[in-house]
Amino acid sequence: MSVAPERELASAPGPLVESPRKSVTPILKIDGIAKTYRGKHGQGAIEALKPVRQDIPAGSFVAMVGPSGCGKTTLLNIIAGLLAPTSGRVLFEGEPMNGPSRDMGVMFQTPVLLPWRTVKDNVLLPAEIFGSKDEYADRVVEAIDMVGLGDFSKALPQHLSGGMQQRVALARVLAYRPKVLLMDEPFGALDEFTREAMNLELTSLTRPAGITVLFVTHNIPEAVFLANKVLVMSPRPGRVVGVVDVPFEPERDIEVMRDQKFTDIVFEIRELLKGEEVTT
Repeated sequence: MSVAPERELASAPGPLVESPRKSVTPILKIDGIAKTYRGKHGQGAIEALKPVRQDIPAGSFVAMVGPSGCGKTTLLNIIAGLLAPTSGRVLFEGEPMNGPSRDMGVMFQTPVLLPWRTVKDNVLLPAEIFGSKDEYADRVVEAIDMVGLGDFSKALPQHLSGGMQQRVALARVLAYRPKVLLMDEPFGALDEFTREAMNLELTSLTRPAGITVLFVTHNIPEAVFLANKVLVMSPRPGRVVGVVDVPFEPERDIEVMRDQKFTDIVFEIRELLKGEEVTT
């Protein structure tokens, strides 16, 4: 989980799943974010991202798709406050981001678990770092139960499957009630069946709580299944070449993939990725 030292953890009392957050102001405003890396050993500079502008409403689920190396992860890291942009800014609840926020949770491509710590202790780690272990003990247990690992709270990561390890990572961010969850291909290494199960679990836990999700993936059907909006990015230097709205109801099951509309949206995104002109 991404955290910042200058702000306190959200107060512990209250249920893990709260009522959806509603706000007129976008919870995130990506205001002309661009990134250029300096060249090394006399090489020229590398432009990773062209200016990106996008408003992210509170409670929305936004997926980002694009070819490898297009800057999706770079953009996500800038939004998380883990990487400084070359130009532009990110506004979080109307305020400029100057570093990581404890109101944002981050899930990476790998679960990033400490191998000598149990499931429960891995989920407790952020609270321990900031001296709030006792305050968050009950919520951590609740989060572990919510992701279906209640019987494995004392297990070590080496005894868990890949999907179970990602559930631990998900519990670790949800236990601290983030307003925004940033996810960088968190299920990319999982088999298809486990990935589908994790997608269903993710939506069932984040949507009732009104958590805003930005989800990076290479899998177009996964993006359409999860999101209410898909940002399509070009090859490097990355830029948003299209924004595709997904018209399905937030509560979805796998059967939605049989819908012709679903297939049409998948192919619309494919055509955008190929650089063909498509009205979105």
